[in-house]
Amino acid sequence: MNAVAVQSMMHDIPELSAILDIAAFERTIQGSIRSAKAAQAVALTVPGALLAEVDGEKVKVITTSTGMQALNLGDMAAGQSHQITVWMDATSLGVDMGKSVKLGAADGQRGRVLMWGDQGWFGADVEPLRWSRGLIGAVLAGVLLFGLLSLLLPILTHRQKRR
Repeated sequence: MNAVAVQSMMHDIPELSAILDIAAFERTIQGSIRSAKAAQAVALTVPGALLAEVDGEKVKVITTSTGMQALNLGDMAAGQSHQITVWMDATSLGVDMGKSVKLGAADGQRGRVLMWGDQGWFGADVEPLRWSRGLIGAVLAGVLLFGLLSLLLPILTHRQKRR
């Protein structure tokens, strides 16, 4: 079997390609896009985008004529909103996302993108229970204390019997 042929075949299958590319993910952004009025051909540019979800559905990341990665959100009715998640590569780390992520539509319409600081660590969005770290730490401390006491108790009773 030719490994190069198998690898290229795996990259042609979207699900396998996403698994192979997971090592390249360095950053994520999440947010919502809301349309105040009807807009045609809405697009969001995100530098370094590798994989994107809109309303829980995977969407294709396209490359614009200027080389910027973008998401095509299609037409949006007035008041319509989309929840987005974008996974990005290492090229996005040196970029000011507040200035680089742009929203636009046909006829030169420009959207407003509001962003706030990097929160959490990469992967925090998949961490099921953030408070569980304290609980797990307490359980482990209790197990350690129990283990130490169970070791010390026989030593102390053995010492008392010798006297």
